[in-house]
Amino acid sequence: MKKLLTLVTLVCWSNFLVATESNGDLMDKAFEGLDLRGSNFIGNVCYHSFFNNTNLSNSQFKFSTVIRFCNFQGGVADGTLFDGWFYHQHFEGTSLKKATFYIRQNSVAGGHIPSDIYFNKCDLEGAIIYAEDMSKIKFQQTNLSGAIINGKMCAEGSLDICH
Repeated sequence: MKKLLTLVTLVCWSNFLVATESNGDLMDKAFEGLDLRGSNFIGNVCYHSFFNNTNLSNSQFKFSTVIRFCNFQGGVADGTLFDGWFYHQHFEGTSLKKATFYIRQNSVAGGHIPSDIYFNKCDLEGAIIYAEDMSKIKFQQTNLSGAIINGKMCAEGSLDICH
């Protein structure tokens, strides 16, 4: 608990945060209901951490190995950069306007495992999404107006499908 309080104190004073442990991992952490605008979450692994009802606008969320089971629900991450291989990742009721996603796949033993992301009731208006493989990226009740997905601009009013 003391570690979390220290991180929160850093945010309050500087609004800038590098929130990984010494090994580059962010595991089993809860950042709920906080103002973390402009933060940098950069490391190897994000696993089973919670960012519910949190403001992550204009932040960076980059993990080189995997982003897995990190929960984003009911918050704001407008203008945030997300970069990594996403595995069983859910965004629920989150504002992601003008966010940028570099969605990678994982190469294992010569094969490729695509990222697995589920956007439910999110606002991706004006977002930029680049995905190496879109096969397991799902949108449900999600606003895609003006989003750019792999170079294709979605029409105004696009919901779940980029027209």
